[in-house]
Amino acid sequence: MPRPEMVALGRKLDALNEQIAQIEAHLKEMFNVTASVRVFDENGPLDVALGFGKLANKWQLFLMMPDGARLPLNNGPRQYRLAAVGVLDHLVAALEDEERLQDVKVTAASSAADAFLRHVAKRNKESP
Repeated sequence: MPRPEMVALGRKLDALNEQIAQIEAHLKEMFNVTASVRVFDENGPLDVALGFGKLANKWQLFLMMPDGARLPLNNGPRQYRLAAVGVLDHLVAALEDEERLQDVKVTAASSAADAFLRHVAKRNKESP
């Protein structure tokens, strides 16, 4: 039979995973860009990053592992999940920055496409 302390820890981890799922659901509603930030714990930077973006065709939080692999946050090692929660505010700031950058790029691309379309329309009018 499991010790009561082990059962209590399991319940707390289950609750944390549910909170992470709720955070992820909110991020899906807020952003459609990808960004990541370095994860820190009480001893300093870790060799992983917390990201949000498409993973397996699904928008989700993920850990970028030292070998380059991406794991859904809720499937990552406990040490990294616990530390990643502490940098969620940094991730949101990075996502906001990326969103602003993408907005500028899309606006510029749209302007270039519009200019090209005007040029083509003008040429077509001038053609006999």
